[in-house]
Amino acid sequence: DQRVDDNCSFFISLDKQAAYRDEVRLGQGITLRAKVEAYPAKKEAAVENAKEALS
Repeated sequence: DQRVDDNCSFFISLDKQAAYRDEVRLGQGITLRAKVEAYPAKKEAAVENAKEALS
Protein backbone atom coordinates (compact mmCIF):
# COMPACT_ATOMS: atom_id res chain seq x y z
CA ASP A 1 0.00 0.00 0.00
CA GLN A 2 2.87 2.38 0.80
CA ARG A 3 4.58 1.73 -2.56
CA VAL A 4 1.62 2.91 -4.69
CA ASP A 5 0.89 6.62 -5.05
CA ASP A 6 -2.33 8.45 -5.93
CA ASN A 7 -1.43 8.32 -9.66
CA CYS A 8 -1.40 4.48 -9.56
CA SER A 9 2.40 4.33 -9.86
CA PHE A 10 4.21 1.51 -8.07
CA PHE A 11 7.69 2.28 -6.69
CA ILE A 12 10.36 -0.15 -5.53
CA SER A 13 14.07 0.28 -4.79
CA LEU A 14 16.56 -2.51 -5.34
CA ASP A 15 20.04 -3.06 -3.96
CA LYS A 16 22.51 -2.14 -6.70
CA GLN A 17 25.27 -4.51 -5.57
CA ALA A 18 22.86 -7.44 -5.29
CA ALA A 19 21.57 -6.70 -8.80
CA TYR A 20 25.15 -6.81 -10.06
CA ARG A 21 25.38 -10.33 -8.61
CA ASP A 22 22.09 -11.30 -10.35
CA GLU A 23 20.18 -11.22 -7.05
CA VAL A 24 16.98 -9.32 -6.33
CA ARG A 25 17.01 -7.64 -2.93
CA LEU A 26 15.22 -4.56 -1.63
CA GLY A 27 17.58 -1.69 -0.90
CA GLN A 28 18.83 1.52 -2.42
CA GLY A 29 20.54 2.24 -5.68
CA ILE A 30 18.04 1.30 -8.38
CA THR A 31 14.56 2.78 -8.22
CA LEU A 32 11.87 1.34 -10.44
CA ARG A 33 8.53 2.93 -11.21
CA ALA A 34 5.69 1.10 -12.93
CA LYS A 35 2.23 2.28 -13.75
CA VAL A 36 -0.41 -0.11 -12.38
CA GLU A 37 -3.43 -0.66 -14.57
CA ALA A 38 -6.58 0.10 -12.58
CA TYR A 39 -10.09 1.01 -13.71
CA PRO A 40 -11.24 3.30 -12.26
CA ALA A 41 -7.80 4.81 -11.70
CA LYS A 42 -7.88 4.87 -7.90
CA LYS A 43 -5.18 3.94 -5.43
CA GLU A 44 -7.22 1.17 -3.80
CA ALA A 45 -7.82 -0.59 -7.12
CA ALA A 46 -4.15 -0.17 -8.07
CA VAL A 47 -2.99 -1.70 -4.77
CA GLU A 48 -5.21 -4.75 -5.27
CA ASN A 49 -4.01 -5.21 -8.86
CA ALA A 50 -0.36 -4.87 -7.82
CA LYS A 51 -0.80 -7.45 -5.03
CA GLU A 52 -2.44 -9.87 -7.45
CA ALA A 53 0.29 -9.40 -10.07
CA LEU A 54 3.13 -9.88 -7.58
CA SER A 55 1.73 -12.93 -5.80
